[in-house]
Amino acid sequence: MATRDTEAVILESARKVFVELGPVRARMQDIAEEADITQSLLHYYFRKRDDLYRAVFEKELKRFVPEQVDVLMSDRPLLEKLKTFARGVINFHGENPHLAAFVAFETHYNEEHRERLEATFADLDLSVMQEQIDARVEAGEMAPIDARHLLTNLLSMCLLPFVTAPIFRTMYGMDEDAYHDFLDERKDEVPAFVERALTTDAAS
Repeated sequence: MATRDTEAVILESARKVFVELGPVRARMQDIAEEADITQSLLHYYFRKRDDLYRAVFEKELKRFVPEQVDVLMSDRPLLEKLKTFARGVINFHGENPHLAAFVAFETHYNEEHRERLEATFADLDLSVMQEQIDARVEAGEMAPIDARHLLTNLLSMCLLPFVTAPIFRTMYGMDEDAYHDFLDERKDEVPAFVERALTTDAAS
């Protein structure tokens, strides 16, 4: 197996194991078995589990962030792009359910990783979104809001159920299947909430 192919297999196998078991319970042995390689070969590429998790995290982030940034900066109608963005965030984190909590932890305690994350969002420009908001405000279609607050509100609604998954499951008495059904419902509920919030009634 070529070097690049081996690393790609390791990263994809690691992603599957991390999604299934979480970054704490997942073992290097589990990942080696999923990739159908020896542990010694796995350690040749990644010496520690944390190094491998960060590699998976960065790979997934690079796949996800540019596309979502493009959505936010596009000239699509405001409601359309906010709903597209919300569904994209929930879908992505549904595939990577432990990622949101990991990012929250890393951005607080790992300066190097925080710098990498900041660089990922360096091109984000909310000026088009703010212009769209201001135009809707002027037309009497919504209440004034800073684009940064609007995006923060949207991200909070999308990410909180992932960051605090055990709390939500306990609060609502949900087993694993019920919780996943709840997350699927969020793909429609969050965009619907945004649409209800950004209406003429909200401006009155």
